[in-house]
Order: sequence, then structure tokens, then C-alpha cells
Amino acid sequence: MILVKNIEGLVPLSLSPTGRITLLSDDLKAVKPLAQRLGSYLPADRLSVHSVTRAPSLTADDLLVVVVTRGDRPLPGEVDSLLCWRKSVLLLVDRPSAEAYIPAVIAADAIALSAKGREGMSALADALMGGIPFGGTLLDDNPTLFPNGAGLTTTKTRLATALPEDVDLDGRVLARIDRIAEEGLRAGAYPGCQVLVAKDGYVVYSKAFGYKDARRKEPNSTETLYDLASMTKALATMPLVMMADDEGRLRLSDRIDKHIDYLRWSNKSDVRISQLLQHCGGMPAVIRFYEEMINDASYDPPLIAFRRTAGYPTQMDQNAWARSGFRYKSSMVSSDSTAVYSQRFCKGLYLSPEVREMMRREMKECNRRSGGYRYSDIDFLLLQEVLEHSYRRGLDTLFSDRIAAPLGLSRLCYRPLQHFGPKEMAEGQRDDFLRHQTLRGDVDDEAAAMLGGVSGNAGLFGNAESCAVVCQMLLNGGRYGGRTLIDEETIRHYTTYRHRPSPYALGFDRQRGGGRGNTCEEAPMNTYGHTGFTGTCFWIDPTNQIVYIFLSNRVAPQRWNRKLSSLNIRTRIQSVIYDALP
Repeated sequence: MILVKNIEGLVPLSLSPTGRITLLSDDLKAVKPLAQRLGSYLPADRLSVHSVTRAPSLTADDLLVVVVTRGDRPLPGEVDSLLCWRKSVLLLVDRPSAEAYIPAVIAADAIALSAKGREGMSALADALMGGIPFGGTLLDDNPTLFPNGAGLTTTKTRLATALPEDVDLDGRVLARIDRIAEEGLRAGAYPGCQVLVAKDGYVVYSKAFGYKDARRKEPNSTETLYDLASMTKALATMPLVMMADDEGRLRLSDRIDKHIDYLRWSNKSDVRISQLLQHCGGMPAVIRFYEEMINDASYDPPLIAFRRTAGYPTQMDQNAWARSGFRYKSSMVSSDSTAVYSQRFCKGLYLSPEVREMMRREMKECNRRSGGYRYSDIDFLLLQEVLEHSYRRGLDTLFSDRIAAPLGLSRLCYRPLQHFGPKEMAEGQRDDFLRHQTLRGDVDDEAAAMLGGVSGNAGLFGNAESCAVVCQMLLNGGRYGGRTLIDEETIRHYTTYRHRPSPYALGFDRQRGGGRGNTCEEAPMNTYGHTGFTGTCFWIDPTNQIVYIFLSNRVAPQRWNRKLSSLNIRTRIQSVIYDALP
């Protein structure tokens, strides 16, 4: 592949969040691998050069890519005009007739030469998007449009795929991951899982195992979306917090009552942002908000028993059973979706705004202990309030506009059922307590579900390959695809900060040393990431430039399934990665 023209550094391509690629070609079948590969990065339309009149209207954010596979056939005049008036790339995979293509060569903003074939087309797409660099030089016995020696270089700006040996990893050792993942399947630790390993900006291992569902009827794939649980804290909330810090919307030393009005004059008013991020604000680990949605008169208290007892038929955890037959308060919960009951709790149950006000009241009035570390989901519910107050926008919109869209991610989102069918997601728990159904696309976490599936502590769904893009952006110091989302120094500070008694950095779990924590012992001390209740984790190793992601639905069908942890599946797989290093 040779890049011979690149006005204003158009390549590697970096479109705006609303931009699309329109690909015109003289042979749609031949360019299918190119179109498919480009489509894995950004939305792409594919049309014949002879159907240019049917091409969608191109805005300033869009890009025109014209591919020539038969150089003896001149382009229609309308295509030359489009090249002239729109941001455009001309790709030549056959030597063109010099005279016929002079207008196109003059008009295009960037021009690349490539070999034919699936591999050549896929590599060309990767180079255009920054997955691999351009660096070739033209050597032609009979040069026509371009002189011998022509060739520009570009830098790598996105993830791409490679063999383990290309980044000094032993592929035979990495293959041991398969055996560990399959061991978990046989033991019933999860119906299915995804595992991804990237090093030096290249994905060298990305596989799916098992099934999407607990009945093991639907084969898994790397496209399957998983409930990421508390990985949401680190992949959605934390990038947004760091952006807000960069923009001066918040400071780590801020009292939260500066951002959350209803906490003024409460026992939470002097909690600092930094304390929430390190779980040192004294908040309770959880609040059972759902108890306030239930009509007290509909059951004999207590609602939950922590040993098997008559009258408590519904198991909800390893050592917890609940009453059945209770009713929800009609002011908060309805079986019909209406203008008032607009927040989806699950299929067939919808919530009114009164639920969120109740949750705010509970957070304001709950006990707060002084000093010490205690992991708490409430910390990140409050950080959601801080972000939404600072930007005057919902957390899901912020994530979509500020993270997912700039990174070109369509399979990482809140409320996935608004974008995908349920069969595209891994099955979750069978909830016989609150929602009386098998969850699939509705978040496992009750507090997040009560917020309509959008929360600072949980609610994000995605596949490993999409998660890897956010991880690589963090590893790159906030840069990805030619964009800078977060300042490099901000990421360094948040991910390396230490302050006792918390084992956390600012918002991120980390290697704790001495066999403690959630990483394997081989991971360097600057490794950071997060785990998730549903059986997920990601870890970023800046020393070795490694990203490791494990996603599973270990809660299907029972959320008290602990085999994933007892078998140490996640940490054992991570150890294999370090065994594969030279």
C-alpha cells in the first residue's frame, strides 16, 4: 500500500461523530472486503460509480471514497465533480489510464495505491483508518501518474489485528486461554464468554466461547453484547469525570454539595469528589431502594430473610430469600408505559419520576460513617448526579456524544434494547424477586434498573472489541483515531493516584500487590481497570502496553453462581498473557 497524496493530513481518517463514508466503486463485488472493513470502524454506504445520482447527500462531516479496480475505464463526469467539491479519497487498485484519470487525481484530497484481493483490501481499510501505518514507496518500471519514489508515511492511531508474534507474544502460549475458558464452560461458571488481548495497539486474541443463553441453544460470537455491570464505572463514568475535570466543570477537591443542591445541609455536604472516586466518603455499600417501591401493606415484614424460612419462597442470593406476592406502589410503578411512567424497569414494568426523587431522598438521609474505605455503588450514583448537573444532560447522552460517537462505537451503549434485538445480547439472571422474568437487555443491577437502565455505577452493555477501543484510548493517553478526548496528564493522575486507606486509584481498581485484589500477581503495579458483578473485567497495563478484557454472563440463570471466582478464571487467563511475554 502506498499513499501518494494526503492534503492536510486527511489520512488517517478521523470523521466527526455524525460523519459517514460513501464508497463508490466500478466493481462492488471486488471492493466488498474494503467496505466491510471500513464499516467496522465507521458507518459506510457502498454504491456503484454508475449510480452516483442515488448517493446520499454529502455534508461537510462526510467522506467520499472512490475505488478504481479497472484503470482502463474512465470515471463518470459526475464522480469527478464530487471528488472536486467534497472531502475525498481516491483508491487505485489497478494502474489507471493517465489521461482519463488526471481530473480525479487533481481533485482528490488523498490518493492511495493498493494490490487487489481480500487481504489487500482489508489492509487498505486499516491503513486508511489508522489501524496500521502507510509507509510504502512506488517502484514502477513505467510510472504514469505518479513518479518513482512517491510515498508518504502515516502513524497508527487505532486498534488493528495482528498475530501474537508480531508484537513479541508467543501464540502457542496464548492458545492456553482456550482451555481455561472452556474449563469454565464445563464447570458451569457461565454459559458463554468473550476474551480479548491487545498489545502495542494490536488485537492479537479475540474469541467467543459457549452460548448466549443458559439453555445453551444460541451459539456465542464476538458481536454478542454483555451487561458490563461495574465496568460501567470505569468505561463510562470515569472518562466523563476526567473530561469534566479537563474542562474545569469540576475539581477533585470540590464538595459535592457544590454540584448537588439537595445534599446541602445534609451529612453528605462536605464529601469531596476525590472521596467518592476512592470509595472513602463513608457511603453505605448499597441501599435497597426497591424496598421503597413496594407497598408495605402487601406483605408481612421483613421482606427478606437471610436463612431459609417458611414464608420466604423466592431465593434471591446465596443466603437470601424473599417474600412473594407483594405489590408495588401505584404512584411509582405501572404495567403500562405512559408519559408519566416512562422509565423502563423491565419488560412490562415502568417507573414514574417519583422513583428517582425517592432515590435522591434515600441517598440524602442514609447513614454515613466517618473515615475508612468501603466500596460503594452509591459513590457512583452521586457522581452521575454531579455529571448530569454539570452538563445539563443525561448520562447516556453524554456517553454517546462524548465517548461512543467520537470513537466510532455502535456496540457500546446504555439501554441496548433501543438499538438492538434481545437475541444480540447475552442472557442475564432469572429474576424471580423483583422483575419476574429472565433479563436480556435490561440491566442486572437494581439501582441502575430503577434509573431506567442509565446509571453511573452500571447499565453499560457492549462486546469486548468495543470495550477495547475505550481501553486503548486510555492507554494512548486520551488519544484515539486522530482525536484527543482526555488530557494525557489527567489520565496519568487518575490512574496512578494513591491515598490510604483506599486500594483504589481515582475511580479505577488497580494492582494491589501481595496476591490481593483482582489482578494476577504478574501484572505490574501500574496496572489499572475494573471488574463487574455479572462476570466481567478489563485491565490496562501501561508498562507492557497490554489490554485484557473478559466478559461473561455468569449470573445466568442464577446470580449467586460463584464458580467464576472460585475457579479464578479471569486471573488465570491474565497470567497466561504474561507467560506469553518473552
